[in-house]
Amino acid sequence: MTGVMVADAGWDVDVIGSLTMDITETSGPLQSYSVTISTGTFCHVDISSVMGSGSYADFATALAAAINAAATAAGGSATWGVDGADGGIAPASYFIDASVNFTIAFTGAAGTRMAAILGLDSAGVTGASGSVSSTIRPRYTLGTQQGGPSGGTDDYEPDGIAEDAEADDGTHYGIARTAAPVYSDFAIRMETQAATFTRHATSSVPWTWRHLFEHARNVEPILIQTSTDGASWTEQTVVYLRADSARFKPIRSVADWDDRWDLDLKTRVLGRL
Repeated sequence: MTGVMVADAGWDVDVIGSLTMDITETSGPLQSYSVTISTGTFCHVDISSVMGSGSYADFATALAAAINAAATAAGGSATWGVDGADGGIAPASYFIDASVNFTIAFTGAAGTRMAAILGLDSAGVTGASGSVSSTIRPRYTLGTQQGGPSGGTDDYEPDGIAEDAEADDGTHYGIARTAAPVYSDFAIRMETQAATFTRHATSSVPWTWRHLFEHARNVEPILIQTSTDGASWTEQTVVYLRADSARFKPIRSVADWDDRWDLDLKTRVLGRL
C-alpha cells in the first residue's frame, strides 16, 4: 500500500453531453465568444496510444484548440494555452492562460459540466486576469488516501483458455485460444468516507469512488497510475472494470468503523503507456 495511485476515467461527450464555456476578453480588443466541445472521447491524460488514434486523447489539448479557434473566429489575436492536466504525481488539475485578461462564464448544464471537468466553480471566473487554475478537484479523477493499490495480482490470464481430452492410451486432444485476455485485480484500502461515498463528498473534492463506479462501469476506460517514489509514475495502465467488479460495494476497513473503507477492483488490462 506504499506509494501513490491516481485513477483517471475516460469520458464520451456524446454520452455525458456537450461542454461549454463563455469567454470575455477584458483587455486588448474587447470581445466575447462561446467555446463548445460537442463530441469526442477524452481523458485527463492522453491514453490514445492504447485506445487507438483519436480516442481518449487528453482534454487539455482539445480545449486549447477549441478556445483558440473560437477566439480567431471572433476576430481576435489572443493566444490561449491549457496546461497541467496530469497534475504531476497527483490527481489532475488545469491551468488556463492567455495573452489577454479574461473572464469565464459557465451557462446551463453544458457549462456546469465544463466547470466540473476543469475543476472550476460553476459560478464562473469573474476576476479578470490572464490565467486561472483549478480550485476544485476535477471530475473523473481520484487520488488514493493511503498510498497505492494493495494485494495486487499483477497480470494473469483467466480460466477457460484451453480444453483437452485424453484417449484410453493417453493420447490427448487439445484446443486453446490463440490469444488470451489479461486480467489484474487489486484493492484500494483505507479510503475516507468522504472519498468513498457521494453523499459525504466535500465541496473541494466532489468526485468520489461511487461516482467512478457509476460512471465507468465496464464501459469507460480507466487509467491507473502508480508511483513508488512520489517523483515519477512507475506504471500507467489502462483498464476496464470487469462486469463482476463494475458495481459500487465498499466494505469497512474495520468492523463498525465508518471512517475508512476498502474497495476491490477486478480489471481487464488493455495496455500501458
